[in-house]
Amino acid sequence: QAGASRVVEAFEQSSSSVRSILGEEMALTGIEGQSFLRSQFRGGPAFLVYYGPALLQRCGSASEMRRALTALAAVYLAGRQLWPMEEARWGETATLEISGLKALDIGDAIGGSAAGEPRGWGL
Repeated sequence: QAGASRVVEAFEQSSSSVRSILGEEMALTGIEGQSFLRSQFRGGPAFLVYYGPALLQRCGSASEMRRALTALAAVYLAGRQLWPMEEARWGETATLEISGLKALDIGDAIGGSAAGEPRGWGL
């Protein structure tokens, strides 16, 4: 993908908490007994963030990409509030659909609209 280097750069410049959340959640495969060698995480459900790639593809700058990764980490955290990690749920998946978030300008979604109006989004 053309924007892959921009994603890597933004990921490396993101806060340690954003990197940790994304690393932990994206390492879950949704297949019972399957894990990446470097991952210590076991359990589920794993999340499929529907429209997650589209959220990132819309970013035109490094700062927008960092904001989008921060928003994506917040989506994973909200999902984990609804579906806590349980070893007994290893092999299960839950879909987090973010078309509403994807449709917003990422700056507006994170910091409010250009007109100063607060914005909200949820799962």
